[in-house]
Amino acid sequence: MQKYLIWLLIFVPLAATIKITDFKNSTKYHLSTIEATFPQALFTCKLYGWTLATEKTAQDTANLESFLTQSGQTSESIWLGGVYQVINELAAKWIWIESGLELSYTNWQSGEPAFSNSTTYSTCFKKNALSGTYSGQWYANTCETTSYYFVCEDY
Repeated sequence: MQKYLIWLLIFVPLAATIKITDFKNSTKYHLSTIEATFPQALFTCKLYGWTLATEKTAQDTANLESFLTQSGQTSESIWLGGVYQVINELAAKWIWIESGLELSYTNWQSGEPAFSNSTTYSTCFKKNALSGTYSGQWYANTCETTSYYFVCEDY
């Protein structure tokens, strides 16, 4: 919790620079046209009353991939709203950040999640580019240092 409060103090001002006109919109999804770190993406979505996109079912995956294809976003990875929540030295789990619920459906690429045993840094995950080797599958990545496009969704 303390880590997220620090993110709030650091990244909300940065998220405020991403304007609503920097999105391609549908009735449910909002695709950023600029890259951001995970905290910037998360707080930008929250700023506009949305949440980072989730894929809780195979149908969610199909719906999001359809939107990305229609938006012309097939060659770049995007942030999704999942994080690795460390509870203590002995317990941790992957959760959807907007609900805190553990993942019940997954779409990891082969060998992932690779960062699941880390307690030293935050781990989030991206959806690989639809046109890449691991087409649309998830890949664990550090949250604070890497920038990707992102999709917000209404909730």
